[in-house]
Amino acid sequence: MRLTEKLSNNYSTMLPRYRGLAGMKQSDLAKEAGVTQQTLALYEKGKRRPSVNTAQKIVYALNKEYKNITGAAYFEYK
Repeated sequence: MRLTEKLSNNYSTMLPRYRGLAGMKQSDLAKEAGVTQQTLALYEKGKRRPSVNTAQKIVYALNKEYKNITGAAYFEYK
């Protein structure tokens, strides 16, 4: 399985949960990741797959917000 598929397959179940942990609204996360709120909603519903680049931007945005709230990084990314 390619990295893009691996990330995309988990997005529909994991993204809403992690977004909630980070205390972010869909619109806020979408803006940080450089996508529309509608596109992010499609990722969360599993109707669209993010590119690796977009997935990295989403993880970075979530990590930044989670760290602001808790003081600790939750997600690992490269």
